[in-house]
Amino acid sequence: QPNNTIMNKQNRKDAVNWFELYVADFDRAKKFYETVLQSPLQEFNSGTCRMGMFAYDNKHGVGGAITKMEGTAPGGGGP
Repeated sequence: QPNNTIMNKQNRKDAVNWFELYVADFDRAKKFYETVLQSPLQEFNSGTCRMGMFAYDNKHGVGGAITKMEGTAPGGGGP
């Protein structure tokens, strides 16, 4: 069985494949990015984490999300 991690790395052209932008006000940030990008964010919730994922090509693109999570904050020390 092939190693999918190695195969995925070979198909990617970017050094970064995932990023998270930490937010304090999730709803405000989601509305902002959806308006600016003119594209909906797909929302995920799990326990203390709430994420809004940007649309991207999983095979060749760079993906990311806005994230509100316990213990994280926007600003210094983050992306």
